[in-house]
Amino acid sequence: MEEFYKIYDEKSKEINQGDLFELDSKEIKEYLEIESDISRKFIVLSNSCDLYQNNEVQNICIARIMTLKELIKKNRLNPKKIKKLAKNCCKYNDKVHFFLPNKNPILESSITKLDINNSYLFEELKEIILKKRIAGLISPYREKLGWAVGNLFNRVALENDENAFEKEIIDYCTKLKKLNN
Repeated sequence: MEEFYKIYDEKSKEINQGDLFELDSKEIKEYLEIESDISRKFIVLSNSCDLYQNNEVQNICIARIMTLKELIKKNRLNPKKIKKLAKNCCKYNDKVHFFLPNKNPILESSITKLDINNSYLFEELKEIILKKRIAGLISPYREKLGWAVGNLFNRVALENDENAFEKEIIDYCTKLKKLNN
């Protein structure tokens, strides 16, 4: 299997969809206000363009990453079901789960459930995510995640063209007004 993750250098100050970060139990309790009895790795689900669009974003959506072992234990899945789930995830046919292979820095095959995610204030988590980020998905897997999230929530990630459309509409209306005079 080819490369799947990009290891970030500490200079990068942008958070992107598909970025992975790891928190210890204390940080999870402090920043996310949840108890952690399972994986401490998380993935950013928010669209990259939303995170850096005029600094207007207020929330960031993240999901927990669980190893296949944790998933089996937590959900009491039998080997047959987990094999089917893993097969569908590997082919990216599953609309709710996203497969993360055991490549550095994910040292065990893992899955994230896209429909079980949490939203937090972006400004409160931004610095801790940048500090604790371990990697990010690379193309085409980042786009696959974007497609899956967009498909699940019926929202495709596009840059905000509101200003361009507004100018175009004003120009059009001005031309119409001149034609009617």
